[in-house]
Amino acid sequence: MTATGVMGVFMGKSKNTTAAKAALNINYFFTKVLEPAFLSFYERLKDSPFKFAQSVGIDTGEIRAVRAGIRNSNDLVWVGRAPNIAAKLSSIREPGYSTYITEAVYEKLHDSAKLYGGQDMWENRSWAKGAPYGTGTVYRSCWRLKPSYNP
Repeated sequence: MTATGVMGVFMGKSKNTTAAKAALNINYFFTKVLEPAFLSFYERLKDSPFKFAQSVGIDTGEIRAVRAGIRNSNDLVWVGRAPNIAAKLSSIREPGYSTYITEAVYEKLHDSAKLYGGQDMWENRSWAKGAPYGTGTVYRSCWRLKPSYNP
């Protein structure tokens, strides 16, 4: 199995809400646009054991960006608890769930990223692998939010 990661950094007063909404938008795009197009193109994979999947992990906190490497071959390295925990969360694969946030993120979410029609979009669960990092409780979601353009 090959995994590829992409990292986003959100800043500002509502960074947790913006990140959570972006994750739910990604889930919509993946399940409603990308996966159907992929399986339509590669029809033989529809009945194979191959699983096309994605997962997003979100944590909040202070981070540092460091440019590392040699001349003409360097990159940014993100240092801190938040990118480490987010990466660990994004590796969780549970059927039906693709978005995971820490309790610290959940507590800072605006209702627009927490509730839909009065129903909580997030479900808390124990995460044994997070206990050593002080995040033994995480929240997961199977919800999808259709991306919209609102200037």
